[in-house]
Amino acid sequence: MAEKDAENLVWQEDAMIVSNGPKDMSEEMLIDFLEENGKLEILRVFPGRKPGTFLVYCENDIDFEDVQRMCQNNPLKGNQLKVDRIKEINSVQVKNVSSNVSSDSLRRYFGNSKRSSGGDISSVLQQTSDTYIISFKEACVVLNVCRMPHQLEHVKLDVQPFWKPPEENIISKQQVHDYSLPTKFHLNFLKKHRTEVNDKLKTLGEVLWKDSKINTLRFKYSEGNFEEIEQRLKDLLNSITVETIDVPDDIFEDVVGTFNNEDDRMYFYFDNRYHEAHILGFDKSDVIKRKKRLLDNLRTEREDDLNIHERRILSGLGFFEAGRRTI
Repeated sequence: MAEKDAENLVWQEDAMIVSNGPKDMSEEMLIDFLEENGKLEILRVFPGRKPGTFLVYCENDIDFEDVQRMCQNNPLKGNQLKVDRIKEINSVQVKNVSSNVSSDSLRRYFGNSKRSSGGDISSVLQQTSDTYIISFKEACVVLNVCRMPHQLEHVKLDVQPFWKPPEENIISKQQVHDYSLPTKFHLNFLKKHRTEVNDKLKTLGEVLWKDSKINTLRFKYSEGNFEEIEQRLKDLLNSITVETIDVPDDIFEDVVGTFNNEDDRMYFYFDNRYHEAHILGFDKSDVIKRKKRLLDNLRTEREDDLNIHERRILSGLGFFEAGRRTI
């Protein structure tokens, strides 16, 4: 059962556990520190069971390595804050529940999005005489539920996210490995799609994006997980759809100039050596749409008859291996 739970674990990308703070650290003190030094936009902070420990929700996904580095370089009142990932939070703890309120009443109330900002419920468990754990099918409703006041049978409820201590969420980080990629473009592509990479590795390892440079994907992993990580990375690369088109030499630079924004750099790779255009993506339909745009641009640059050579590589893994042979 433990192996199955680890396999299905998903990280909460917009929340983190901050611990080892001063015992008198308040929510306001922590928010000011993170926003000033980490340039984070804090949505909500919830105190933990231990002094100096908080659950922090941010506006956007968190760059954990960057925040950890910031905390190391900027002690708060002499304390070096500790930052940990947390498993996706899909439950709330409801305290101060009146004895007149049943489990079914809680299910109906928190299952009604208009009344409570909640949603579909997977379980309602009673912890103590006046405390319940309510789990939702979708984690995205938890913060909305905790943001608003709640009252049942004329009694105000205390509703907080239900989360586990850091030690129960940490990946065992024992070794570091550099996974070689063919070119810098391949690393850039994976960085732009880091959500897919992180989701593929889950608890087996953690990619060190800040330390991944040129054509090296660096990750930390627990002992015994390496072969499984390597296989998952191969599966991930193999799931990429690639379209390759030969661009006529005399219009290559002009065509490249029409694909210069941030979104284009996520999907288009232009090989200056062979004057080839490669379109990569995890969604096949998106790749086809981008391919059509590229062909339209080619025809715009060359009004006369244009003999376009298209060579499709069905899997990203084949493209990656081809790149490795030519580097």
